[in-house]
Amino acid sequence: MNPHRQHSRRPDRRLLRFLGAHLALGVGAAAVFMAALLGFDVAGFRTLIIASGAPVLAGAMLFIVLSITWGSAAMGTAVFLLPKDEPDATGRGRRSRVSRAMRPLPAPAKVRK
Repeated sequence: MNPHRQHSRRPDRRLLRFLGAHLALGVGAAAVFMAALLGFDVAGFRTLIIASGAPVLAGAMLFIVLSITWGSAAMGTAVFLLPKDEPDATGRGRRSRVSRAMRPLPAPAKVRK
């Protein structure tokens, strides 16, 4: 059996650490952005949050939405910037072989005139 083909049921910890680290960077950037947003009172956000009936809830909601946005942007950017496979001797990248059952087949189509 090919050792590279074996699949384990446990997730790869390196991938989880990689994504978690970039998520933390994104959440940190969201915190800095929120601090600047409230510090400079951009578009009256600080005034609006303080004047609301539940300023802690409003601030938490803003932080959660910014964390989701900035965290997912940081994780997505990190994944897209991962290095690609090195080309082999033919100049093409290494790809796994697709079994015959997985290859797409042409679908018959009827054209009306």
